[in-house]
Amino acid sequence: MCGFILKFALESASGDLISEFREDSLELLEKRGPDGRNTYANNKIRADFFRLKIRGLENGSQPVLTSSGHIGLANGEVYNSDELYALLPDDYKVNLDKRADIHVVVNYLVSTGMSSWGDIEGMFAMAIVTPQNELFLARDKTGQKPLFYFTDKTEIVVSSNFQSLLIEKAGDLELNTKELDQWLTLGSTSPGETLMHGIKEVLPGQVMRFSKNGSLGSLYWTWPKRGKFRPNIQEIRGKVNRAVKRCSISEVGVSLAYSGGEDSLTIKNELMSLGHKSITYYSLGFDNSDFDETKNSLDSDLNASIVFENEMNRKTIHDVIALMDEPISDPACLAFYLICKVARSNKSKVLVTGDGGDESTKGYEAFRFEAISNLAWVAIDLVPKSYRSRCIQYINKSPDNKYLSIKNKLTRFLVASLFPRHQRWGVAVSPNYFLAYLTGQFDKVRPPLANADNLETYFQNFVLPQIYLKKADRMSMGQGVEVRAPFLDSELIGELMKIRVKGRGHAPKPYSENMSLRKKKLKKHGLGVPLSFVLLQLEQPDWVLEILGLEPDYLNKVWVRRGNLSTGEAQALWSLYVLNEKIKLWKNYLEM
Repeated sequence: MCGFILKFALESASGDLISEFREDSLELLEKRGPDGRNTYANNKIRADFFRLKIRGLENGSQPVLTSSGHIGLANGEVYNSDELYALLPDDYKVNLDKRADIHVVVNYLVSTGMSSWGDIEGMFAMAIVTPQNELFLARDKTGQKPLFYFTDKTEIVVSSNFQSLLIEKAGDLELNTKELDQWLTLGSTSPGETLMHGIKEVLPGQVMRFSKNGSLGSLYWTWPKRGKFRPNIQEIRGKVNRAVKRCSISEVGVSLAYSGGEDSLTIKNELMSLGHKSITYYSLGFDNSDFDETKNSLDSDLNASIVFENEMNRKTIHDVIALMDEPISDPACLAFYLICKVARSNKSKVLVTGDGGDESTKGYEAFRFEAISNLAWVAIDLVPKSYRSRCIQYINKSPDNKYLSIKNKLTRFLVASLFPRHQRWGVAVSPNYFLAYLTGQFDKVRPPLANADNLETYFQNFVLPQIYLKKADRMSMGQGVEVRAPFLDSELIGELMKIRVKGRGHAPKPYSENMSLRKKKLKKHGLGVPLSFVLLQLEQPDWVLEILGLEPDYLNKVWVRRGNLSTGEAQALWSLYVLNEKIKLWKNYLEM
């Protein structure tokens, strides 16, 4: 919905206003909120707020200034603000527009003594300064909206954009090599960490409290444990309906990112049942049939709004990378960027997606192979690592023009087998699985990577917030589009997590009205886009990745073959290209 940057003095200074932010850091935030800018400053805080108008068009500007003296800022959308408004004491409702969701929520939190974060349903990153000179920071339950911060002896700086903090902290930055290893292996940094020492991120479902006496953080929500009950179809569909209804609240209309699969088809049907008879939807097709999943849909209405190859060029690729405040290795960024771009060109500000449906239902293909892979890893441990490594090289010595899916899965399995058992699923589902092999991450002595013993909780607590939701937020908000995900409604998650699910196979999801949808085996590529085609659009870069131990000569040789690479090599080269472009930019800040 918006973007903001806040500077908070831990101890009240004299009467002087807190210093201004650098203009180049503010320019990065303007993309998140192109509809208006407000500045607020005193001797305690300075805040710049950039707004994308969705609800409360006339009275929803920020910061929120309450009658009690609290100052609130938020990026995002709260879906149950009407329900929270009804719970407010009457004296808090004076001059309060119930359509201005963030104004309602800030007042609600103040009225409950800043203790009712779990009552909020929506996606948000929020900062509230109290009259007692305390700062509260919080993120939504599943991590849909980002919130970064750094501290020094006298103040805290908070922002919706990681790169804005790089600029504000320029000259006092150091690359976090431990987190760089994690990124090279798993495709993202650890939750709460970034690639720069000192810059942190609030965790999903976390509230933090800062004062001159220190800081304290606690989780107000976590994913429920998997239950053992049979599905209550009526209850599930009722909660799906309510979640979609909440996500369709808008004063500027709603559109749909549509693949024709179970999740987006369910949302489409619910939107139509709620009265959205003429839905604008956006879908992506490919000239390359190996990547085009739209033709597998049972929805005869589905037509590709955009053809990937027609839109992908050097400028588009660099626009995508520019919107990544942190490097994002998932190449699906390219596809989602195009969907958001065409949506915004048609003046769509709100885009509903099916994100989150697979995390509550074990919908990913990896769950089909979980049990057999665990057994196979036990057996393959008897084979020397050197032999497994030679097998990886042999499989990837030629492009995947035949048996693409089998080669990709086998490579993931073998690379993951080189790592400790509790890390294997993390590597196997990582977009950087082959890059982890190329950079020898399995041979490094380091603190343990994120624990992936339980594949379901790993998807929920790492892959979803650190990769998938990060992709959705950066590609959409960089173009002034707000993405909403009904399947991340916590009440719906709670209902779906009660259900006993073993291996997903092709059984329909419990909310799917089209029970035959999964009887047809859908062709899935996994990486989302034809990366060799993407890489061919680019010119050879000036490599600055000496820190990885990869020689420029080696990288240049691989680059020459970029149109003729295996799936793993193409993904690795894409990740390296993204990282290289970001490090070149960051060097300016490191040296200031």
